[in-house]
Amino acid sequence: MIMKKRVSVRMLFAVLWRVVCQTVRAIGRLLGVKNGWGYTRVVWRLVAGVIATFVLAFCITALWHFLDEMVYREWIRPYTSDEVAKCKTLSDRIEFQQLYYRQGIGRVYDNVRKKVVLEDVSGVQVSDDKDSLALFTQKGKCGYLDRFTGKVVIPPIYSRAWTFSEGIAAVEKDGRLVFIDHSGSVVIDKGLEAMGEFPDYRFQDGYCVVHSGENGMSGLIDRQGNWALQPEYGLIYCTYGMWKVKRGDSFGLFSESMDTLYSPDKGNIFVSEKTIEVRFKNHTARRYDYEGNVLVDFVIDKIENMEYETTRLHGFEEAGGHSGIPVYGVADCQKYMVMVQDTEYYGLLDRKGKRITLPDYTSIEPIAKDLYFCLPQGIIINNQGKRIE
Repeated sequence: MIMKKRVSVRMLFAVLWRVVCQTVRAIGRLLGVKNGWGYTRVVWRLVAGVIATFVLAFCITALWHFLDEMVYREWIRPYTSDEVAKCKTLSDRIEFQQLYYRQGIGRVYDNVRKKVVLEDVSGVQVSDDKDSLALFTQKGKCGYLDRFTGKVVIPPIYSRAWTFSEGIAAVEKDGRLVFIDHSGSVVIDKGLEAMGEFPDYRFQDGYCVVHSGENGMSGLIDRQGNWALQPEYGLIYCTYGMWKVKRGDSFGLFSESMDTLYSPDKGNIFVSEKTIEVRFKNHTARRYDYEGNVLVDFVIDKIENMEYETTRLHGFEEAGGHSGIPVYGVADCQKYMVMVQDTEYYGLLDRKGKRITLPDYTSIEPIAKDLYFCLPQGIIINNQGKRIE
């Protein structure tokens, strides 16, 4: 095999040399140079040698570039280099290492034993509650490993899986969504389906948001797999220990024990660390404490003064003329704004802050000191909020 390669290389250069010589002779004949001249032979040989050297250098450079860029970098280095691009700590001992030269491929490494414990891993994810088992993906399948030892506890046999939460993990098995424990045994199997591309099937305070395969709506199941909230909501999520739901364009709120705090017919609900703010369908808003006591009966997002255009014009004292620019006056009332479902609604306040009208309007513009044009109704109201016919 070695002799064949040597002969092939020798023949390659012999052919290249003949091509160069024939090219030089052809050029010489075109210039009227005769083969019999001794001086001509020397020139031909020099020119042919230079050209052959150039061609040889070019071939060597091209071959080296091919070997470096394709053979080594693409076919050899990714499988022989141990250079690490970044690390993700799983515990004090175990880490996931993303390999620099293998796109999307990494490994699980034991820093104590200085040993690779799992190869060809494309990702590892630790649960939010720091469960002992971490989710990993290998060759397109999902499994679980002990993040303190790196040992595979549940082999990668699932097409999709999610991190453990409160000791339970959701996996897709035979097209169904089931929940397993740390041993891999199925503990919840209620004929559920894994809906959507990126759902987060995670238990919080004893409940998990799942979807109904019949209508695609969301509900809550408990740790036994029973419905705590029926699947009739487009959105459910936990906020400060309570469950906010959305049905159609309405919102509601349930306690951690599934008691109804606010029925799902509200314009919107915002929960903070100490208060609950409810935006009603009539565009008003109230702020409550966690016990349901009213803290603020009349929530306003913004208050503005309003100016109207008078019939007077700005004048020039020296010239005794006018600029043509109208003088603006301040209207008697202020307008306030309440935001509901990303829409601004306006109402009138007097100068003492007393509410004159509900926030029934999407726009209020003064047309006189005590008259206001309101949309979307396209009506004019006065300082008492009464309609002017």
